Amino acid sequence: MTTKKSYFADFRSFLEKNPGEPEYVRDLRQVAFSRFTELGFPTTRQEDWRFTNVSDIAKTRFILPNGQSPPPESEFRSGLLADSYRIVVYNGRYNRELSDLSGISNQITVAPLSETLRDNHYQVRRYFGKWANLRDQVFTALNTAFFRDGIYLHVKSKTSVEKPIHVLYVTNPGNENTVFHQRNLFRIGKRSRVTIIEHYLGLTDVSYFTNTVTEIVSEDDSSLNHIRIQDEGREAYHISDLYLHQNRNSQTSGHHFTIGSKLTRNNVCIFLDGAGCDCLLNGLSLTRGKQHMDHHTILDHRQPGGNSRECFKNILAGSAGGVFNGLVIVRPEAQKTNASQTNKNLLLSGNAVMHSNPQLEINAEDVKCSHGSTTGELDDDALFYLRSRGLDPVAAQVLLISGFANEIIEQIPADGAREMLSEKVTTWLEEIGEHS
Repeated sequence: MTTKKSYFADFRSFLEKNPGEPEYVRDLRQVAFSRFTELGFPTTRQEDWRFTNVSDIAKTRFILPNGQSPPPESEFRSGLLADSYRIVVYNGRYNRELSDLSGISNQITVAPLSETLRDNHYQVRRYFGKWANLRDQVFTALNTAFFRDGIYLHVKSKTSVEKPIHVLYVTNPGNENTVFHQRNLFRIGKRSRVTIIEHYLGLTDVSYFTNTVTEIVSEDDSSLNHIRIQDEGREAYHISDLYLHQNRNSQTSGHHFTIGSKLTRNNVCIFLDGAGCDCLLNGLSLTRGKQHMDHHTILDHRQPGGNSRECFKNILAGSAGGVFNGLVIVRPEAQKTNASQTNKNLLLSGNAVMHSNPQLEINAEDVKCSHGSTTGELDDDALFYLRSRGLDPVAAQVLLISGFANEIIEQIPADGAREMLSEKVTTWLEEIGEHS
């Protein structure tokens, strides 16, 4: 069983093996580790974690990865997307040989975060760690203390990126109980346009732990499409914290697809911190067996004239568990806010359990806000109608479930990602049909 004492020893060893960082990074690590030890791992006695039990993570001694040669491309070809710039991160490290950035504009910087912090820290100091919540989010604190590397991506001002940038995180640990503290910083310059696809792909069914933090800054009048695909190994644990800061008149669309891992907790925090911000946030999770998937979202309207639309859908089969906890905050300064939040859940089994808690916190008067949640089974009338048209029971169910999922997938603004996810939904439905 892991103890605080072992984490202290690991942290001392980590600092000794990673000299040469700027002083502000070392200081931030110290603050983060202190906060991690103060908070401790969350328990189900805490409201935000009431339905998500991370005791297996807390009691396991996870080790940092050792050097390992990457697999041939053929082993992760299913995760590749055509017509995109490719950034491959293998076992937590940026791999230039497997990446393909040929033809990318010189207005776009892609580099390992560790190198950028060390060699060009003046470019990132004002952004790195600024929005990440060390005070309340223990896994963000743990990541900040122990992260080794990640991706620094900067799209300079007035740059339109013609193809999606696909960041593929390939995980294939040689041993069980390896932990990957991935840390990313993305900067989208003023009046720039870009699509970023983050794809977590596990190649093994041994137990490992991905604990990732991504910070994104969208500057004035920028446009960002952010697509996130989580397809980890069956025995993996996946915790992610995403912090997105929007400036004046910026537009963002986020599309979160979750299918892998034994336990998932995705925290999404979006700050609409400029007048006229626009945000679309969608999510779809496919959960089966004894999987557990937890989505916590915060959309924080801080300035006037902001618009946000949020819709998360969950499909649960077997004895799966799910959580949606969504909070929309409208600050007193955020007059003329228009915000809607929806959570829809489809239960394919009497043993599946879903906990839904959409919330509004409105502190302004001139706003238009709404929220709602539904959880249920397939509609009997719709099934009857399809069967009356000649479809067998299984085909009718598949058609209805696909329609439920496709309402989210069809909004993904990248052809390759949309096609990949449609195929994954089809495969998932075939697999649960075989075991039903």
